[in-house]
Amino acid sequence: MMHFSELFARWDDYVNTPRKTRKDARRLHYDDTNRISFDIEVSSAEHNGTKIAWPYIIMVCINGNAFYSRRFEDARDLFDRLQTDRAVRVVYVHNLSYEFQFLRNILEFDDVFARTRRKPLLARYGNIEFRCSYFLSNMSLAQVGENYCTQHKAVGDLDYTKIRTPRTMLTGCELHYCAQDVLVLDEYIAHCLRDAGGKYKQIPYTSTGYVRQAYMDFLKSKNWYKSQKRTVKSLSPPLDLHMILQRAYCGGITHANYMCTYRAKTFSGLDSCVRDVWSCDKASSYPWAIVSQKYPMTEFRQVKGNCRSMASKPGVAWVARVTLHNITTRSANCLLSRHKCFNLDGALDSNGRIYRARRVSLYCTDIDLANIFDMYVYLNDDGSRRDMTLDDIDIDRMWYSTYGYLTKSMVLFVLDLYRKKTTLKGVAGKETLYAKSKRLINSVYGMCVMDPYSDHVHYNCDRQAWDEDAPPVEQDLLDYYEKYKTVLCYQWGVWITAHARRSLVKCMRALGDDCLYVDTDSVKFPGDHSADIDRINAEIHADNLAACKHFGLDWSLYAPKDKHGTPHEIGLFETEYRCQFFKTLGCKRYIVVPYDGDIHATVAGVPKIAIDTYLNSAEHLEEMIDRFCDHMQLSGVYHDDGTNDSHKITMLYIDADEPVVYHVIDYLGYPDDVTVGHCIHASGADFSMTVAENYMLAIKTIVSEKKRIIRKGVSI
Repeated sequence: MMHFSELFARWDDYVNTPRKTRKDARRLHYDDTNRISFDIEVSSAEHNGTKIAWPYIIMVCINGNAFYSRRFEDARDLFDRLQTDRAVRVVYVHNLSYEFQFLRNILEFDDVFARTRRKPLLARYGNIEFRCSYFLSNMSLAQVGENYCTQHKAVGDLDYTKIRTPRTMLTGCELHYCAQDVLVLDEYIAHCLRDAGGKYKQIPYTSTGYVRQAYMDFLKSKNWYKSQKRTVKSLSPPLDLHMILQRAYCGGITHANYMCTYRAKTFSGLDSCVRDVWSCDKASSYPWAIVSQKYPMTEFRQVKGNCRSMASKPGVAWVARVTLHNITTRSANCLLSRHKCFNLDGALDSNGRIYRARRVSLYCTDIDLANIFDMYVYLNDDGSRRDMTLDDIDIDRMWYSTYGYLTKSMVLFVLDLYRKKTTLKGVAGKETLYAKSKRLINSVYGMCVMDPYSDHVHYNCDRQAWDEDAPPVEQDLLDYYEKYKTVLCYQWGVWITAHARRSLVKCMRALGDDCLYVDTDSVKFPGDHSADIDRINAEIHADNLAACKHFGLDWSLYAPKDKHGTPHEIGLFETEYRCQFFKTLGCKRYIVVPYDGDIHATVAGVPKIAIDTYLNSAEHLEEMIDRFCDHMQLSGVYHDDGTNDSHKITMLYIDADEPVVYHVIDYLGYPDDVTVGHCIHASGADFSMTVAENYMLAIKTIVSEKKRIIRKGVSI
């Protein structure tokens, strides 16, 4: 890695000068002849109780050549030198939101686009366009190197706990670590440019942009763009309906059986686990919903009269505000997410989901109401229970449409991606194509639920500060559906997740109390429930056949064959694994002990390496299982090797009114004065896996009411 002085002295040897054509002079164009990646390294400290942070090295890679400087101000000189009247120059930064906070101190940005505060997708400074490669790849830099590059990010060579200043001497190993960050990113940019035909304009800003671009190309290749655009414009919802759809939108179900959690909390060792547990996974759940299920395909209209009457009509898709009375769950699993509910009265929730309530209101679709009827019953005054009916609920603010299959173009696009993903899996030499197909099919759903108001997050370039988000207005929604690239409807995304939940709820209903854990497209249960899974798969197969017949397609598109010639029908529940022991302490907190292979643990918010290291330090299996418990502690305090037990970092954004000079001493004992302005302070974070008191109180209340004691050795 060379010093900036080398770059500045021989500028024309490293930075290409793009040719300017007459066509370029008439419109905005990009400099496609240069690849530029940028990164910084920062030290964090506390000075008399004040948290501060400052850059101590900056790195840039231009066309495969890495350079560095120890003066942060040199970054401004670099970007001023890159200014040209010939073209826009793109600079990629991995996790731009981090570097942007520091660059605000030395650059006055002209335009910033962000979907959420402090998370810019791109920022413009003169003719420099900073782009975020993290949003583009949706991977860490280490993963980018593993998947796309011959270069790899160096790991463990830079101890972030050591205080460094621009005057601190860096070792060759440390400089190599810094260089690899921009070299890996440079190679990834080269990969993206090759895929984009050498044009920055063809590289999207986000990973979802790839699938949107691919779908646009697919529409144009089949001459279907105009018909798709007409369909979408005809279905565009008014603002008040759009806001209702946003409130009705919900992701996947993630929930743990409260009896399973009670067992894990009450007993120790193997007695805290459930034995002989199966896990079934639904193949491509969201893509299946797209190609197999029906959606609102006519313009929504608001119901002026009897909403219950409209809700009972077959073939009608609706969204409305629903109020439920005197409800309680059928089994040891809950469905309604508390944060989606309002007007709560007498509610008891289990790990964030409603177990029972005297009254609860929410916005939902007809699919969601069917799920509610499957998972909840009406609780009479005498304590008896019965199935709910439409007469037991209040419905208002209803909008309705007519059900139909999605456009053939969208169905064929998804089926083609599924075919490629299935046929290319494990085929030597096709790893890149397989990864691309998998990435695209997993992003299809995401482009359906893109928020039209994401650009209401505003960075004030005059004040160089974040403003309050602007409220949504009707005209912005109209403009969104007029845009050339808007070829999907928001309501379709709402129904995609609703259909996926419906399929999972059918499993939950069939399994009853044996349903131990669900997560979006998977379900875990003890014992033999193959008959239940087969029955649900038969319904999915029937839906697939009906859709295939409707579109007049070949069945092989719904059930392509892998490299061994085995067909894989989309949407079916398949056995993922069978394990000896399963233990959970709530959502995204469980441990699996397989009959063979490595023990697997999932804890939301903790890197896998941290939880694996902690558990594997146990001497035997029972100790390992006992380690996975309430009040499990992972320290954020750094060790001498620069690591901490939790592997977690807390990032504190600090906005400064004016830059302040601090006198600091580095880890080698050398003093320096550093200027601190807008910054991000990083520190190790403790982690404690605590079962919330209200969660345990709810479980104990439920168990007490049922007058059922879960004893050691009794299967749940």
